[in-house]
Amino acid sequence: MKYKAVIFDLYGTLVSNKFGSDNSLKEMAEVLSAPEKEFANIWNAGFKKRMTGEYTNFQDCVENVCRELKLPATRNQIEIAANIRFNFTRQEMLSPQTLAVETISQLKTKVQKIGLLSNCSAETIIVWDETPFKNIIDITVFSCATGLMKPDPRIFHIALEKLQVKPGECLYIADGMDGELKAAAAVGMTPVRISFPHANKNDPYLEDWHGATITSLKEVLDLVK
Repeated sequence: MKYKAVIFDLYGTLVSNKFGSDNSLKEMAEVLSAPEKEFANIWNAGFKKRMTGEYTNFQDCVENVCRELKLPATRNQIEIAANIRFNFTRQEMLSPQTLAVETISQLKTKVQKIGLLSNCSAETIIVWDETPFKNIIDITVFSCATGLMKPDPRIFHIALEKLQVKPGECLYIADGMDGELKAAAAVGMTPVRISFPHANKNDPYLEDWHGATITSLKEVLDLVK
């Protein structure tokens, strides 16, 4: 067996990110009567706090933006804005990439375990049980639950420990945001970028990667032969 385990990234890898967060942020700003650009800037600045669980929900995030902008938002406005973002997250998570479920189901006959490693907010954990991945992925590591986020090597080691495999026995599949592929390589995993034809190749957070690349999740099956 070439690899004992495969770890997948979530957003942009197993589920689609095609809906575009800008639309949800615009809707949230409208609900709060907030200037759209300033709202988006402060929201985006809170990314790390959402990913590491410092903000425990979207309501916390919205309240922070309102404080920063000195907006006299009501509790109802805050709840509506937070729900807009929650529904956006849910829509993303319930939109698997083409062949994602089928590929993982087939992988389970070729490797011992399948893992998930995701930088995400607490809302992702809430929606996880609704996804088709819940019963076919063996272990999950969510950044908001660990207080760590990729590319911190410690979060990769957490995944390896949960899978009970060595780094060299693990394949890591991701779209390559925030230096995750190079971080996986540094830990000792075998990283492979998934670059879908529809993916945004100009995303500023996409790392410079010259290693192995695939364009379909189905190709993962060939990597574990």
